[in-house]
This record gives sequence, C-alpha cells and structure tokens, in this order.
Amino acid sequence: MPDIDYDGKGQFLIDAQVFHGSSGSPVFTSWDNRYSLIGVLSQAMFIDSKIQAMDTENYISNNKTGESIGLGIVIKRRHLIELVECATAYFIRSIDRSELVKSKSSSDIEIIDNFVNSHDMKY
Repeated sequence: MPDIDYDGKGQFLIDAQVFHGSSGSPVFTSWDNRYSLIGVLSQAMFIDSKIQAMDTENYISNNKTGESIGLGIVIKRRHLIELVECATAYFIRSIDRSELVKSKSSSDIEIIDNFVNSHDMKY
C-alpha cells in the first residue's frame, strides 16, 4: 500500500486507463499469487487546457473535450474501512435491540454485539 497520500488526501495515483463508468472499480495488488484490495477508483486525470482530476461521470456529462492521460486516482482501503464502520455504527445506533432479538437469529445478534463491544458503543 502506498504510504504517501496524493494531494494531501488518503488517495494515490495508478497508471491505468480509466474510462467513463470506471469509478467505484476495486483496485487490487498481487504478491505471491495472493490478491489484496488496496482501494477503489474514484477519478481520472484529464488534460484540457491544464491537467486536472475529475470523476468520469462529470467529465462526460460536462462535454469536455480533453483526453485521459492514463492516470487514475484511488481512494485508499483504510478510508473504505472507515466508511463501512461508520455506516455500520450509524445503523446499529438506529436499531432497537429488543426488536432485533425478536427478528434475528442468535448468530446475527452475536455479530452485532461483538461489533458494538469492540467499538465501545451502546444500542
């Protein structure tokens, strides 16, 4: 995983052709026949009158005429994990445990309880 953040954010550049609709694509690395998710593609670098980053959807919809320079911007995995944990915490805070007990299996409740306990949360 790259240690340096591009543009002061939790992202990095990859040398890859990025096309309309590529945003959200997973980015993997391979080492000793093992694969690891290192991030998700978020933007492409284009050159018009200057080099700029723009998500592929906005670039196409704004009828830009520049061309891709073959660089993609990837959001680092640690931020994806933070996002999932934040969304999970938000969901857990919104549920009533007594209602959960009525409708879920004991293994589901155990998984949620473990998450709550490991994050010093209450629900």
